[in-house]
Amino acid sequence: MYRPWKPLGEVLKGDWPGFELTTKGRSLTVDRYVWRNQVCVGGMRIHFEQSIAGLYVVDESVEVTANYSAVPSVFDNSDPTWRGCELWFEENSSRIELYGELGKVNYERLNSYYMVGQDVVLVVDAESEPIVSELAAAVLPTWE
Repeated sequence: MYRPWKPLGEVLKGDWPGFELTTKGRSLTVDRYVWRNQVCVGGMRIHFEQSIAGLYVVDESVEVTANYSAVPSVFDNSDPTWRGCELWFEENSSRIELYGELGKVNYERLNSYYMVGQDVVLVVDAESEPIVSELAAAVLPTWE
């Protein structure tokens, strides 16, 4: 079951965050930006080093209107303060089953990350936890 993910110690909410993705082999870097009134008020870098099993980038409008198989369906909504949470995490995810018998050979376990953005939803299945850091104000983008 997916639970709210607090990579920097708190549930981070914004006006539809934006993402920039960089991939190289099985490594993935996600830069996540939080916007308020067309001003970028913060950002974080989520880096998965040589641990990606699967990456799904789904059009946000499709995610909310269809039962797309790559998107998880079980979320812990037991705490009303989590409503609107944009980052979710499932430890030792049952999504390992999506990778078949070969997946069970290649991976001991997978963690799954579900990230809601302005235009897309990201689902990342990874062997190990990512390195998460706050982005400095000097590198935050400006509204175009």
